[in-house]
Formats: sequence, C-alpha cells, structure tokens
Amino acid sequence: MLIDTAPDDWAWRSLGELCELQAGPSPSLLPKDAYVPDGVVPVVQPKHLRDRWVADARGTAVPYDKAQRLLRFALREGDILCARTGTVGPVAHVRAGQVGWLFGSNLIRLHRFAPEVCPAYLLAYLSLSRATEWIKSRSEKTTVPSISKADLQTLPVRLPAWSEQKRIAGALGALDEQVARHVEVARAATRLHKGLADQLLGLVALHGPTAPSSADTFPERTFR
Repeated sequence: MLIDTAPDDWAWRSLGELCELQAGPSPSLLPKDAYVPDGVVPVVQPKHLRDRWVADARGTAVPYDKAQRLLRFALREGDILCARTGTVGPVAHVRAGQVGWLFGSNLIRLHRFAPEVCPAYLLAYLSLSRATEWIKSRSEKTTVPSISKADLQTLPVRLPAWSEQKRIAGALGALDEQVARHVEVARAATRLHKGLADQLLGLVALHGPTAPSSADTFPERTFR
C-alpha cells in the first residue's frame, strides 16, 4: 500500500480514474530506421526522463512527414511521461518548449487529467520511492522489465483535497526548479573546464618542445 499513514480524509483512487493513459507507438509505427541525423521532430525516450524533467531529445528525431503520421503521439504541455520498459518507473512532465515533440515506444503518456487531481501533485506522487517500487513489483519479469498500460492504471493514488495537492506540488516544484538550476550550472562548469583544459594543456601536449610520443616516454616520477 502507498502512503498508508496519510490523514484519513485523503481518498484512495486508481491512476486510471485520475487520467487517461496512452502507450507509445508500436515499433512498426516508429521503427529504428525512422530516426535520422537531420530529423526535425524530437522523440522522447526513457533516457530523457531526468529528475522529473524531459531533457533535450533533439538527438533522437524523425523527419517532419513521419511526425505528421504520428500526431496522436504529439506531446502537450503538462503531459506526464512514464518509462514502461527497461528502468521502469521514472516520470517527467512536458514543458511548453516541448509541445509537438513525440513520445517513443517505451513510454506511457498520462494526460487528460480528471478535475479533482492536480497534475503536478500526481507527478510528485509518482516520483515517490514506494510508487516506483509498486511499478517495479508489477513489471513483467522478462529480460527487459516492462509494465503494461492495464497494470499501471491500477496503481493506487492517495488523493488529498485540491488545496492540499497544490500546496504539496508547489513546495516540491520549487525544489525541482532549484535542482534544475544547479544541474545546469554544473553542466556549464563541466563545459568550461573542458574548454579551459584544452586551451591550457592541449597546446602544451601538441606543441611543447619535449612532448613525448607516448605514455611510455614520460619520465619516471620520484618521491622524497
């Protein structure tokens, strides 16, 4: 059972009662050869679901005409994506800049939410370790773990009043914003480090007057 210590006035609902679930396109509709280097419409994969955000998926894209034939899998702002194969359980929400992207075969979309549920609260709830454990426990025990849409929609959700959902979602969403900013700062620092290292050390290695031809020619280090 999930969140069994919540207040008594929090209702139990199944995930399927709170939103519609849609599985990604079958491999026949979106085969591997549909992805091309010059594709213009990104396709979100499980690897792009990071810390409840959808990361840049422009590296896996399909041509515009192919995307037009898959419009029923086009993302809308506020959709929630859930990985259903491989590392099942990670979730992320779709932002405004990702509207029109597609979601891939290994994802399930949660959308068309019921009036009584706040999507941001549902995102937070699905991120709980106990929710992830529930999903994993019901995944098919095959070479590649997977959970079906039918099984996922039975996931029990503890639902407080709307005002409490908004309060919880607001507090956790603010922390997610902080995490996203810190991650971007870390990535920028990593890029800066690489660029600076290339400038400071790359030229020395390439143009130094006594640059060794291989690692074996470095002088042996002595210690005192």
